[in-house]
Amino acid sequence: MIIQHYLQLLSHHRRLVGKILLWVTLITLVLSMLLLIIMPKYTATSSVVMLPTDPELAFTRGWVGSSQYNPTAFMAQTQVEYLLSMPVAKVTLDQLMAEYAKEMADVANPGGLRGLMTSAVKSMRYAYFWTWNTLNYGKYIPLTTYESYLALLRKGTKVEVVEGSFVMQISVTLPDAKLAARAANVLADAYQKEIAREFSMSGTELQGFFDREIARRQAVVDSLVNQEINLGRELGVLSLNEQKAALQAAMDSELTALTGAQVDLAQLESKVAALKDQIGKVTQQDLLAQMDEDLAMQEVQRQVLQRSVTAHRANLDDFNRQLEDLAAKAQPLQAVTLKRENAEANLQDLVQRKLDVYLSTYASLSEVRTISPAIPPKYPSSPEILVYTIIAFIAGLFISIFLLIAIDSTSEAVKTFPDLFNVTGQRALAFIHPAMSAQARGRPLRFLKRFDFLSGGIPDLVHRLSGRGAAPESPLDIVCFGGRQVGVDAAVTLCVTLAKEGKRVVCSLPEGVPAPTLPADVAGLVDFGPGAAQAPGAVYLRLDTATTPWDRLHGDSSQGFICALKAGLFSEDRLAGFRDEAREAGQDKVDFILVAD
Repeated sequence: MIIQHYLQLLSHHRRLVGKILLWVTLITLVLSMLLLIIMPKYTATSSVVMLPTDPELAFTRGWVGSSQYNPTAFMAQTQVEYLLSMPVAKVTLDQLMAEYAKEMADVANPGGLRGLMTSAVKSMRYAYFWTWNTLNYGKYIPLTTYESYLALLRKGTKVEVVEGSFVMQISVTLPDAKLAARAANVLADAYQKEIAREFSMSGTELQGFFDREIARRQAVVDSLVNQEINLGRELGVLSLNEQKAALQAAMDSELTALTGAQVDLAQLESKVAALKDQIGKVTQQDLLAQMDEDLAMQEVQRQVLQRSVTAHRANLDDFNRQLEDLAAKAQPLQAVTLKRENAEANLQDLVQRKLDVYLSTYASLSEVRTISPAIPPKYPSSPEILVYTIIAFIAGLFISIFLLIAIDSTSEAVKTFPDLFNVTGQRALAFIHPAMSAQARGRPLRFLKRFDFLSGGIPDLVHRLSGRGAAPESPLDIVCFGGRQVGVDAAVTLCVTLAKEGKRVVCSLPEGVPAPTLPADVAGLVDFGPGAAQAPGAVYLRLDTATTPWDRLHGDSSQGFICALKAGLFSEDRLAGFRDEAREAGQDKVDFILVAD
């Protein structure tokens, strides 16, 4: 029912819808052709690849964390914003103005008819912006030529990132094909140069910082070295490690000598003990004298060894004392030495970081490069006349639909069969639209000749009119609101529809109304005229254009009639009043037909 309502509403307002579609489409077509003549736009595209360094990706990946976002997308978007920045646009425009100053002037100020039309468009734009800015801000500040070119370049620049890659497509739209291609290439080149300059500047600043920091730390190391040397001289320790190593070597040598002397002394005491044990057993005088002599020699050697052991032990004690004195003296020297070693380690770390920055800076200069330079396009990218016209037609259709909805929401006029049914209920008989009337007259619409709008067009028509108008002396009258043509359309369409359902129809038309031409398939079943012949089993209709439906309500006949109503003529309240008055007058058999003009 809703679809039927809006389709019939569309049919009722078809002229309005046609005008909207025609004007929107025509205006768009004319403007598109005009823009193509005076202000065509050409788009050229250059492709560059941007490969971020591993530290940049690692930093971005750490910043994004474990989220679902791809860190490469953040890096690519960052580069897109940098490419669209003002510095890159200025570098591009400066190079273009240096190379194509004359061409840019010719494009901005063409001659002939095109120049006049361009001047008119510029004047209209100037008036618009002057009015807008004056009303909003109280003043209007015109742009200089350079600022206008810069705004045109930035507005016409578009950057897209190829999904899943670091390839960026730089598109520039300008009024000239060669300028657009050159601008895209210069923009890509300026982007690379700016990236290189930024990296070089950053690297230079970092290297300067590292140089200053290395010099400062080198001065700290030199100061600690001097402190170490002076403190060693004051303490009498020129080289703490060497002296410690010499004392340790001497102690090891003395310990070895002491161990050897102790071993020799133990062996000698063993021999002396053995000799003393043999003296009591030996009786011969010569052997005894010899043993006494050996024993005396062994005693002398033992004393020598005992003095050697004592001397070695004294030397060891002296070395230990010297080491303890050296350790006591070396504490402040060790503190200075530790500071010097730490300072030297920090200095080496800073030197290594400077080297890493240098390598990463100059390695990153080759990470941006052009892979596909732009070429001058052969056809303008805007306006596309056919595309714009089709879009305008679709837009006009939507505008029409919204307008119809607005009209239907704010109006109470009965324009569709659902509107008629809401007021009259089961007494609503049919909705006759222009295609039905044209087919009933044998003149179907040119593009809809194959469609049959009459067969089944009025559901249960034979059943609804059963027993009514069965005799020529009591025909079923058709009276109308909205003029004679409304009644004629209703009568002719109703007759042909009944004939298509196999009924014989006799319709009496008033004087002055010519008999219509009927379709060939039903011409033998319908008779028109004021004195039409009688036919057995026929349905008799009579078109009464002399009496108004209001007069029929108060007539003597209780047979009822069909009220043909022009679509949009009555409001729902007025039609409801007519329906109520018909009930009060006892006219319960009044059927309603809505006829669209």
